[in-house]
Amino acid sequence: VELASIKELMRLYSHAITGINIDIAPTQNLINKGIGWVSAEKPSTDGTTVFLPTISNSYPNKESNFAWYKVIATHQTAHLEFGSFLFEYGKPGNIFTTSRPGKKGKVRAESSPASAYLTDMQRFFALFTDRQLSLDIFIILEDSRLDHLVVNEYLGIRKNYLDVQKTALSGRNQIVNLKAREALMEFLLRIGLDKK
Repeated sequence: VELASIKELMRLYSHAITGINIDIAPTQNLINKGIGWVSAEKPSTDGTTVFLPTISNSYPNKESNFAWYKVIATHQTAHLEFGSFLFEYGKPGNIFTTSRPGKKGKVRAESSPASAYLTDMQRFFALFTDRQLSLDIFIILEDSRLDHLVVNEYLGIRKNYLDVQKTALSGRNQIVNLKAREALMEFLLRIGLDKK
């Protein structure tokens, strides 16, 4: 199945799930946007556009390849549906006391201007000494949260969603072949994918 042939259908599907006008674009467009969350081969979203691979040919028939597109489009629209982009750097936390620069839940301005960052999330991750590690952990946990919500809220896609996750899990690298840090990330990712 080629994205070009189902692009409008995926756009309508994503709009129906979220109630938001969403554009669908090929993942190659990520290179020009410089989003940085995922490589150009993987599906992603920037909050207004869902980026999908140009072709799905991993399965033996059209129905399964189309179901794969629906699953990854659903996961990406779930970022919008379930609030992945609602974080505001200057807003105190809802549950825990804010530990960003400031006192007792109050966030103060930093020495570098907020305009130096494109998003509040980038500003937040810039606080960490190991930005990549904090970003990797966040992505794995956020994706796991979204997956849980999708399979419990969107029962019509649940079977296909779990099938795609099972296939993804079976194709992962063995943890014993990875360095310690990569093994930890892989372990966290597998916990999120393994929905027995």
